[in-house]
Amino acid sequence: AAAEILVQTLGVSTLIREGKIHQLGAHLQSAANDGSGSQSLDASLLQHVREGLLTAEAALSVADFPEMLGRLLAALPDES
Repeated sequence: AAAEILVQTLGVSTLIREGKIHQLGAHLQSAANDGSGSQSLDASLLQHVREGLLTAEAALSVADFPEMLGRLLAALPDES
């Protein structure tokens, strides 16, 4: 199952405390490389496609940012 994971960090706590909930999506997009364990839905979908658990078409149909995910999927090596 693809999942979005938001781990409580100082940055997340600050955004929530300051009422900046609308910025959590951007935080998730940038969290992939920060070591916090947070992961966006689109990052999870991309990993599932890489592992052959999901087709690119299915991933794009449920992605939060299908255009961005499409560019990432297009950059994947062709497995044929």
